[in-house]
Amino acid sequence: MEKPLITQRLIIRKITLDDDLFILKLLNMPSWIKYIGDRNIKTVPDARQYIKTGPLRSYEENGFGAWVVMLKSNFQPVGMCGLFKRAYLDRPDLGFAFLAAHEGQGYGLEAVTACLDYARKTLAFNSLLAITLTHNNRSVKLLERSGFRFLKMITPPDDEELALYELKQQF
Repeated sequence: MEKPLITQRLIIRKITLDDDLFILKLLNMPSWIKYIGDRNIKTVPDARQYIKTGPLRSYEENGFGAWVVMLKSNFQPVGMCGLFKRAYLDRPDLGFAFLAAHEGQGYGLEAVTACLDYARKTLAFNSLLAITLTHNNRSVKLLERSGFRFLKMITPPDDEELALYELKQQF
């Protein structure tokens, strides 16, 4: 992503090392740990290392990755949304997470819509995947509202069973 994605209420941009405090907060939310997993990011240096080996490396290797979602009104980071390349999936997948105080306000749908548009128009992806726990009702609802359809259950290496979704129709 050369320049940020701008929506009605959001700015979606690359994560930088300056986002370390936000990443520390996001990755330690109870909902992140419950639905995504504990990444053992407990300090600012841990967060900086996560940024280096996660998003920054993905930008370099894949040309895409996780992006910070900020409110356009005050530049406050409220979540993360982006594209991931996982070794156990044959195509990139969409992922997202938002701070609890900013859930249920439509930011997820707004950010996902912008990321899907970018994936289609700029990256020329003809389909995308998404994974979630079946009991993560908010994520399931957002995926389905965004056009993803349940494909099958999968069990990634060293992980629990996940629902695999696919988006092809709009691509």
